[in-house]
Amino acid sequence: MKRSLSATSVSSAKPRDTAYKLTDGGGLFLYVTPSGTKSWRYKYRLMGKERVFVVGSYPAVTLLEARKAHEAARAMVGQGVDPGDERRAERQKMVIAAANTFELVARDYILKKTTKGDPESRGDRRLLPKSRTNVGARPASEDRSHEN
Repeated sequence: MKRSLSATSVSSAKPRDTAYKLTDGGGLFLYVTPSGTKSWRYKYRLMGKERVFVVGSYPAVTLLEARKAHEAARAMVGQGVDPGDERRAERQKMVIAAANTFELVARDYILKKTTKGDPESRGDRRLLPKSRTNVGARPASEDRSHEN
């Protein structure tokens, strides 16, 4: 596929009264808003519907990085996978992993024990000091039984 953008044309793109696109080929384009924000986008069709996948914003994502991400997204579309859905699923996995740390599990356990009126619940508070160390930030799903 023919690439038409250069790094200098991307960096020198100035805002106009209305938003506009600078195409690079294969559905990848730089979207420039009237406020001057520039973002890389990939326009594609999947299951008969036109969709747009935002690759990232310029200058955080360079022209070369945008082209690499475009090729990866294009390969997904070729396999019938929506790159936007893949990104959402990956973010959801990260949110779930972050919410399942040892500290949060320990706090939830103690809360459940104390609300039941269990007299042994005070002894379970020994988990909290450990949960505030580097152990507390670890995902609870990680197997760390070999570490002592």
